[in-house]
Amino acid sequence: MAAKNTQNSNQKSAQKNQGFLKGVKTEWNKIVWPTPKETLEYSIVVVIISFIVALIVYGLDTVFQRLIGLFI
Repeated sequence: MAAKNTQNSNQKSAQKNQGFLKGVKTEWNKIVWPTPKETLEYSIVVVIISFIVALIVYGLDTVFQRLIGLFI
């Protein structure tokens, strides 16, 4: 009896795994990948924005250092 329950359990588990993998394949096929040109453009935007944020942080750090220097 226990062997039968184990076998049914294994079959149900295998069916769940197959269903999951079919779902993954379906979703994978829905992905719209960017073109190389789009990837380059997005990368350039990220680098520029990162540089701008770094400049802002540097500027704020400098201002606060000088303000703290006035009080110490």
